[in-house]
Amino acid sequence: MGRIHADWYEAYLKYQDNSEPPTLFKKWAAMSTIAGVLQRKCFMVWEDLIYPNMYVVICGPSGNRKSTAIRPVRQLLQALEVPIGSDSVTREGLIKTMTSNEKVIDPPIDFLEPTHSSITIISSELAVFLGVNNPQFLSALTDWYDCQSPWIYSTRGRGDELVRGIWVNLIGCITPMMVRQSLPRNAIGGGLTSRIIFVYGEGRSKLVSRPTYGEDTLAEFDELLTDLIDMGELQGEFKFTQEYENRYADWYEESYHNPPSHLSADFAAYLERRPMHVRKLSMIFNASRDGDMLLDVEDFDRALALIEETEVDMPKVFSVYGDLEEAELFQRILTYVKVHTPLTMGALMGQFYKDISSERMYEFLSTVGRTDPPIISMKMSTDGTGQSVIKYLGEKDEESKV
Repeated sequence: MGRIHADWYEAYLKYQDNSEPPTLFKKWAAMSTIAGVLQRKCFMVWEDLIYPNMYVVICGPSGNRKSTAIRPVRQLLQALEVPIGSDSVTREGLIKTMTSNEKVIDPPIDFLEPTHSSITIISSELAVFLGVNNPQFLSALTDWYDCQSPWIYSTRGRGDELVRGIWVNLIGCITPMMVRQSLPRNAIGGGLTSRIIFVYGEGRSKLVSRPTYGEDTLAEFDELLTDLIDMGELQGEFKFTQEYENRYADWYEESYHNPPSHLSADFAAYLERRPMHVRKLSMIFNASRDGDMLLDVEDFDRALALIEETEVDMPKVFSVYGDLEEAELFQRILTYVKVHTPLTMGALMGQFYKDISSERMYEFLSTVGRTDPPIISMKMSTDGTGQSVIKYLGEKDEESKV
């Protein structure tokens, strides 16, 4: 059966043109949808087998249509009866969903197990899905991304059990504040987060006072669905032309020596996995436009362009860590000075030496000492010890009440 659209990705963006989410959110929703139908029956041979699953996290302030962006992913995949993980479920519940949806690959494919347990997780409230301080679940998600099979887990009553042909594709929504709650600061930069594409967006792509949903919309949906059915028939190895390999090799070396300068140390592990993200996207873009499963330069260029576009604002996802943690620390210092005034710098550093350097402490105290009126004073002691004495003077709102 032939395709209706020359490129499903472009057709999807046209279908979603009259909606408000940021365009970048729509692009990644399209990628996640295609991945959801390819499942573990498609792969690329590189240093190992690479599958077209992705972990995509849509991130932005409340109210900027994150959930709206991923709603069509659920609608399309549900219509195709693709196994979908519940929006809020335990690790054990997801494992049950995988094992109960195990499917046979027919005809059998070299390199692959004869069955696969593929699911797509779609979560409009990813913070609820991940939970708080849930390292066991985060560790499982990390394992599942790499599709190592069989995946072994222990149960209390039944001992060790296996999930064969494990494959997990994920797209979810979260605010920067909830990233901080769901992913501990020490988790950023490695493990699970290096496997995630964080897609940040603010505002809306356009204002749509009354989204239309008529016969034309239904017809477009059905056409998208028809092409996804065709994509779902794909199975086997994605191969690549020599031109693709040459283009990739040139970029790989260049990006190693000159990584994106705006991605901080928090992204060191992500940058190590960046080439894998590009290869996964290459498969997805190829499936979108063709059924020959032969990657060409066009697929690489489109994959890289989307990655680079996404990386522009990616650091904004984690900026809340530094901003909030420092603000909270400074408030703790100010409260301590207020309660224990007057006190020496040595006494103050004795309380906070694990949290802040003496240089940064002096910088903070100097700043609040130059406000109008000053919040604190910091003067040399008169006892010849060379210590600075810090005294709380009161904040502006308190002064205004006097």
